[in-house]
Parts: sequence; C-alpha cells; structure tokens
Amino acid sequence: VILVTHDIQEAIYLADRIIFFTRQPGKIKADLSMDFKEGKRFLRKEDLLSREGYVDMEKTLYRMMREEIQGQIS
Repeated sequence: VILVTHDIQEAIYLADRIIFFTRQPGKIKADLSMDFKEGKRFLRKEDLLSREGYVDMEKTLYRMMREEIQGQIS
C-alpha cells in the first residue's frame, strides 16, 4: 500500500518504510526504514510515541521538510 501524507506522526505510525520526495522535481531524497518499530504494529499511537527511536525519526523528517521549504524560498 502506498500512502501519501504530509502528517509526520501519521507517516511514522502507519509506515514500515518512508520514502521522502523532493518538491520539484519529485526525486527520492531519502528511503527510511522504521527499524525502531522492530516489525511491531501499535494499536495506539501513544504507545509508539514513547518508543526509543521515534523522536529521532520525527526530527529527521522535520529537518528534511524544512530543507525543502527553505529551498523553495531561496
């Protein structure tokens, strides 16, 4: 299944893998595996938020989004 979203928490919660695209042209910027989830499914998003590795992944995705936005402004 391919899910397109701009919601970082939703992406981390639902994905086993996140492919981050550049704005224009749409090229793959990063292919990130959600290894910290250890193949587990979480019934509640809250259970995932406290998992080691979640915050680092969230920071990585926010950083990449900022880079794309700043590139658009420049």
